[in-house]
Amino acid sequence: MTNRTHAPHRGFTLIELLTVIAIIGILAAILIPTFSTVMTTAHKATASSNAQQLANTYIAYSTGSTNPRNIKTTAGAGAGGGDATTGVAASINDVAFILSQKAGLNDASLWFIPSDPNIVGTPPQAVIIGDINAAQATSPAFLAANPKSWAFVIGLATSSPSTTTPLLWTYGLASSGLWAAKSPWLGTGGHIAFLDGHVEWYDKLNAADSTSSLVTYPTSASPGANTADYTQAINSTGTNPAQVLNATGTGN
Repeated sequence: MTNRTHAPHRGFTLIELLTVIAIIGILAAILIPTFSTVMTTAHKATASSNAQQLANTYIAYSTGSTNPRNIKTTAGAGAGGGDATTGVAASINDVAFILSQKAGLNDASLWFIPSDPNIVGTPPQAVIIGDINAAQATSPAFLAANPKSWAFVIGLATSSPSTTTPLLWTYGLASSGLWAAKSPWLGTGGHIAFLDGHVEWYDKLNAADSTSSLVTYPTSASPGANTADYTQAINSTGTNPAQVLNATGTGN
């Protein structure tokens, strides 16, 4: 009868374990930043697409024969209950309500940048719940989800140049041309959608660089000049000045 002997199982040595841990650490150091970059790029692409869809919907709605630049501001409009018949808005919620009811843009996700760390709560799916045509108010869930990721200009003059007039941008943009540290991209830049529907990403606005600047409004003191100040690129002065709305009311 043959006796079988079994060799004892050999475990890993400390040096082998440390080597494996070191390799994992090296791979993590290489892959994690790459993954983060890929995710940021994907989120920026989504945000750009959202901004373009918002801009194009507004353009289609506001340039009809009966609705020239129809989203405007006036005293008496209530937050979350803009007058869709007259196009009156006093908040970014009103703008969303009007574009939802009158232009069919009821996708609430367009108003939020998915990676924005400042958003409180889960963004809703719809701006208006139920029959859009019969609705008289915005969804409470949409009103409660803040901040909205865009600043939106209302009351633009009908003569506004379409290719150089900003319509909406990533919120947090200051007149200095820089985005605030608490903006969706944490101060590293943002998108601007123009009145012709095209969208650009800017790390910052710089009047000294024509590729990263806005253009002053035709009625300004120096029309057509490069500027980092968004207020100079819209009809922000005069009898019926344009107004910038964000989640908190008037502002950038």
